Amino acid sequence: MLPPVSLTTVLRASLRTGCLALLVMTVGCGTMTNMHKSTRGVAPEPFGGLATDFEAIGNGDLLGMIDIPGSLVGDLVTLPEVMRANQVEKRLDAAPSEGSRRSQTPPADPLPDDPLSRRN
Repeated sequence: MLPPVSLTTVLRASLRTGCLALLVMTVGCGTMTNMHKSTRGVAPEPFGGLATDFEAIGNGDLLGMIDIPGSLVGDLVTLPEVMRANQVEKRLDAAPSEGSRRSQTPPADPLPDDPLSRRN
């Protein structure tokens, strides 16, 4: 038979569990904000979650301090994807635009002795 449990013990356990759940839900918000940038066509920044947290702290939001450990872990986990997204954005920026492609001269006609250019 289980020993009786007091109402105070149950309430304390519930309060601890609730506080822990709230703490866990707030951790990593900076990283999620950083990763959400990619849905708007902007590549996320490496360690942008931490940057978001420090910016929030600088603006007087002290809850950003709670988010720092979670954002650090989140930024480390998402770093490969962030780097890949930044490389893709750099390639797109370096690619010639549609207007410059149209202004290029068309390719020369193939040489007559080219076996691939012969048509049957």
